[in-house]
Amino acid sequence: MSKVLIIEDSEAARAQMEILVTELNHICLGAANGREAINLLSEQGDVDLIVTDIFMPEMDGLETIELIAQTYPKIRVIAVSAGGVGMSGASMLEIASGMGARAVLNKPFGAEDFKNTIAAVLNS
Repeated sequence: MSKVLIIEDSEAARAQMEILVTELNHICLGAANGREAINLLSEQGDVDLIVTDIFMPEMDGLETIELIAQTYPKIRVIAVSAGGVGMSGASMLEIASGMGARAVLNKPFGAEDFKNTIAAVLNS
């Protein structure tokens, strides 16, 4: 059983991802943005995997990935995005991969794709 942190500013999307993670029998934590996630990590540093959205308020996913790579290099990261103002999701996910994300998913994605990606990254 692994501990997974979902960082997503959409409460509905975060709740859906949390359900899928718990269906895989993992412990799941949630945060609304990168700053909240970093605070959570300082309290519970034993997280195995982070799934982060890219476009969020306060601290976006790219800033979060960079900080996690520096501070918690053993935590694996999956980046998800649908894009944002002036940037496609694919462009941002390519940047996230270059920054150390082990996998990326374009939103919207299916439940099975999400679960398979979680399992693959945790087993890598």
